Amino acid sequence: MLRLLSSSHRASAADILEHSVEVRRRMEVVTAGVVLIARRRIPWESLGRILSIGPETARHAYHERLVQRRLDDYAPPPGPHLNPGGHRPRRG
Repeated sequence: MLRLLSSSHRASAADILEHSVEVRRRMEVVTAGVVLIARRRIPWESLGRILSIGPETARHAYHERLVQRRLDDYAPPPGPHLNPGGHRPRRG
């Protein structure tokens, strides 16, 4: 994102906006995953306050089945696992 903004003369406003929307979507999925974990330890009233929504809205918006579907939909496609250095294993 910072590279796009700093080189805005090369990236169009539409490119920057599309990237921004993708980052927001990713963060929504990350937030949903964190809520899925946190809901086991934190009451919905507290989660709702943190999320700036009511506890019932939080309970419905972050229902375990819905969150799991979002995580599954956003999961990377199956493929070779990355080694600890973050690189795909070499073949051969």
